[in-house]
Amino acid sequence: RVEKEAADLSAQAGELEEENATLKATTESMSKVMEATEEEGATLREQLASVEATAAALESQVQDEAHGRTTAEDACRAAEAGLTHARKEALMREEELLAGARKEKDAGEKLGGAVRDAESRV
Repeated sequence: RVEKEAADLSAQAGELEEENATLKATTESMSKVMEATEEEGATLREQLASVEATAAALESQVQDEAHGRTTAEDACRAAEAGLTHARKEALMREEELLAGARKEKDAGEKLGGAVRDAESRV
């Protein structure tokens, strides 16, 4: 009976040794998986940082382009306002010139009439 118990205990010890070896192998495998996972995590963090930097640069570029567009639109409106003012000034000057030409014509006609009157008296 003692021999049977010793054999049973020996068999249990063998099973425990096998289970221990399996657990050690599993632990080593899990350690390797954890290392690989940590390396992949580090790589993904680096990629995320790069993507975030690219996104920030693009956002800055978009803001710069929006500012440039706003500036160009403001300049365009100012140019249009300047052109409108210049047109009004040109029309007013044209009207002044036409009024001056009419006065000169009227004065010329009066002078011509006065010369004719003077000639007819002579």
